[in-house]
Amino acid sequence: MVVDLTYKARHIKRVRRSRQQIRDLRDGLYSLAKEFQPLTIRQLFYRAFAAELIEKTHAEYRNVIVRLMGQMREEQIVPFEWIIDNTRWMRKPTTYSNLSAMLHHCRHTYRRAIWDTQDCYVEVWCESDSAAGILHPVKEEYDVPLMPCRGQPSKTFLYTAAQNFRECHKPVHLSYFGDYDKAGMDISDRIDRDLRRYLPNPESLCFERVAVNEGQIEQFRLPTRPPKDKRGGFDKTVELEAMTTEQIQSICMNCIEQHIDENALTQQKIVEHLEKETLEKFESLHDQGMV
Repeated sequence: MVVDLTYKARHIKRVRRSRQQIRDLRDGLYSLAKEFQPLTIRQLFYRAFAAELIEKTHAEYRNVIVRLMGQMREEQIVPFEWIIDNTRWMRKPTTYSNLSAMLHHCRHTYRRAIWDTQDCYVEVWCESDSAAGILHPVKEEYDVPLMPCRGQPSKTFLYTAAQNFRECHKPVHLSYFGDYDKAGMDISDRIDRDLRRYLPNPESLCFERVAVNEGQIEQFRLPTRPPKDKRGGFDKTVELEAMTTEQIQSICMNCIEQHIDENALTQQKIVEHLEKETLEKFESLHDQGMV
């Protein structure tokens, strides 16, 4: 059965769900959370709408998804780690109990900078902190900077980024993830325009808006809704988090991998392994009191 996910205005008579309907809804949400975890509450909202468990309204988001998932996690039905919130984090300086702990940590976390031996420089930018949380595992694997803009970026943010691009002395490839609406398009257009304005060689920047684009709405059958401002020329809008975590991460991975020279990367890994062995020997000598 094909489900039409396009938003349509409907006259819905609000009926309080029965106890059995609430139980069925909880079961459905549990199954979706288990299948797609880890995911944000917003992503679960879109998955539940696509599965026809709820209506696509703010009331359903707040009173059903947020409330029921909160209850189910407090009741230990849904593991807390299934639902992620990447918009909040703790800031703390890196410290160690002693030198041995530092050496141990250094040996296990040491990585050579992948892009030092590559022919270009790559960054990933996104519209929000929640999107950054979805992209984080991919950027970690490939040693790529991730820049959440949090809406329209400031001039300082863009100017500083442009200065960093100048210092790398390589072609820069920037992949951008954002919502498909007027505000989201305005953000990506401004980033591209202003970064080029701040660069002495604008042609060194390759900016690509990789999601959400119009073709992906049909490709992934993403749920849409009418635009808040019809003057923007959009007949529908889509949030980035309407895509699954797998879809977003797969697009990001493809954007990065196409710029990697595998031979150079292999050489980097060999040197990294040898350097880790040196660190291990130094840690052993320190533990024996020889250094």
